Amino acid sequence: MATNVDLIDGLSCVLQCKVCAKQLEDPIMLPCSHRLCRGCLPDLTRNGQERYCPNCRQKVELTDEEINQFKSDVLLMNIIECLKKSKPFKENDRSRACGLCSAQDIVAGYCFKCENYFCKTCCPDHNSNEKFRDHTNSTVNLSDEIFGKINIYKLTHSRRCKHHLENFLDEICMKCNDVPICITCRYGDHVGHKTKDIKTKGQENVDRVKEEMEALSEKMEKFYCRIGSARLLKEDVDRLASEREEEIKSLFTEGTKTVETDFKNTTETVEAMRSKISRGEMNHLGKEECEVKLSEINQALKKCREKCKIQLKRLWQKYSDDLSKNEADKKEKHKRLAHVMEHGWVTERRWRIVAAALSALIDWDNYWLMVTFLPDLSSAIKAINDDIDRKQESGDLEAIQDSFNSNVALK
Repeated sequence: MATNVDLIDGLSCVLQCKVCAKQLEDPIMLPCSHRLCRGCLPDLTRNGQERYCPNCRQKVELTDEEINQFKSDVLLMNIIECLKKSKPFKENDRSRACGLCSAQDIVAGYCFKCENYFCKTCCPDHNSNEKFRDHTNSTVNLSDEIFGKINIYKLTHSRRCKHHLENFLDEICMKCNDVPICITCRYGDHVGHKTKDIKTKGQENVDRVKEEMEALSEKMEKFYCRIGSARLLKEDVDRLASEREEEIKSLFTEGTKTVETDFKNTTETVEAMRSKISRGEMNHLGKEECEVKLSEINQALKKCREKCKIQLKRLWQKYSDDLSKNEADKKEKHKRLAHVMEHGWVTERRWRIVAAALSALIDWDNYWLMVTFLPDLSSAIKAINDDIDRKQESGDLEAIQDSFNSNVALK
């Protein structure tokens, strides 16, 4: 079954200009009945003055004067405006003017008491203004991702029934998925349906969301421990990596000293033998035998030198590899721990924003908004809950801890 989001996405695709690939702006209709932006008309020119429809490639045989006289498609413009209002804030940031500076800027906040939107610049000014000091708890941050499903309609829609403009929407039809209705609707299309008045339903929503927030707050207390554990584990990882680095350097130094000592001892022995031969202290050997012996000594010294070079090269290679591996292991754990902590901070921020929005709504005591707005806060709470559960079930922090414990045990 298609959802409202699917319908909005489908309409957004249909109402795109085939020239600029953006949503139609000041749309006009060509003789072939296809639409495009008025500003995109010059881009239709091909091969001199010939124009073709970008949809059906039909030639547009009209003069510039005739084209300039095209009237805007008012009906389509109204449909596009309604579509903009139905989109989430994050997809439709520039659809409202700021209540302070009147600039058509990014929607960053909404005050339930002022019933106004504020841009990023003016939102802090509104909250810090002495005149609006009592509005602080009634202002919500709309730039956060948790408000992605909340559309402008829910905050600005009049309580007037669209079918009976003389009536207010004072009740909720339980049978028809909590749709708001007026007294005439109740005894018309919704006759015999179970209903609740706005105040009762709004209070039920508040009580339910309060319970959900209390449960989430308890879960957040445990979640804080997870963030703290990640921070402490990062310190342990740094400490172990530092100890391992010192150990690698120590092993390299000891290995180098051993090779150098062996080479020194061998060299001293060879030099002593060479000195004896040179001084004639080995009379039992003939001249030719002495020359052979010297050659053997020189060859042995050369082999010893080559062997030492190879040993030192291997020691250096192992030293470099071990240092690189140690650093890579530390960075990999840092990256995974940073992801855990970042997720924790983002989750905490989302939780605080939801809590602030709930507090603002309760403080404003607007039952109409409690009926229309609170279900989205409930969805946001559920999303945070699910995200926490998913993260804990993934066992990523536990896996890092196990890996760390294994390294400690090996050490």
